[in-house]
Amino acid sequence: MPRRLSRRAFLSALAAGSAVGAGCSTRGAVDAVASPSFDSAVESMTVGTYDIVLELADENVTHASLIAPDGTAAQSKQIEPGVRTVKFPILRFDPPWGDVKHYTPGTHEVVLVVDETEVTRSVSLVPELRITDISQYRDGETVSDLSKLVFTIENTGTAATWIYDIAFEGAPNFAADGTISDQSAYPDLEFPMTGDELTIAPGASQQYIAHSWPLALPETAPRCEGTEYPFTARLGAADGSILTADLSPQFNGNPSTVGFADDTVCSNVSLSWESRDEEER
Repeated sequence: MPRRLSRRAFLSALAAGSAVGAGCSTRGAVDAVASPSFDSAVESMTVGTYDIVLELADENVTHASLIAPDGTAAQSKQIEPGVRTVKFPILRFDPPWGDVKHYTPGTHEVVLVVDETEVTRSVSLVPELRITDISQYRDGETVSDLSKLVFTIENTGTAATWIYDIAFEGAPNFAADGTISDQSAYPDLEFPMTGDELTIAPGASQQYIAHSWPLALPETAPRCEGTEYPFTARLGAADGSILTADLSPQFNGNPSTVGFADDTVCSNVSLSWESRDEEER
């Protein structure tokens, strides 16, 4: 991995390099008035799901860097003459191979060097995930799928991220209980499976289904007779946050026996739920 530079050290190095190339020339009053700005140097800046893309309007941009929230130079590029498009990759996710990149959530700075002058623009990269719906999974191909839950997650933030794991605490089926993995590069979900589907862009929403069967009732439990079994669900996000919800399912409908332990699934499980404040891993 390349050594991460502090912003001060990085920009000092750029300034030293520019000074050598420029010699001892000085600027006049006209140059001072016409000093470059970020708006004059950049035609457009787009924060996409996977990249920050700059379209340059000034051919005198010689360096570009992305400064992380902690002040370190996360990425830096020397701009060759004639180059007008600059990309800063901020997110990459290609399961199941573990090929990932995830920005540090927070306010970043895009820094350009134009005619030996530094110009900057702040950019927010902060996902804001929230649970908008939890329901029994009813679109599966087998009876056992009725024991699964569907979570709908919305991203109201300024940058993309992904959900990679779902765990339960106190579920009717104790085999579904567990903890959130710390391996965000390796999603452990029934659906979705591709990186593009797992990733939630700003303004978008996605549904997620865990592998486990939290709604499978043990053999000793009442069989779909309106009984409630409160428990907790947690969803791990790649930005380090954990979404938490307290669920109160009510089991009704027709019973079916599934699994080696003769668990019972009910054809109609109604859910009331309440989300909690986000946790952190």
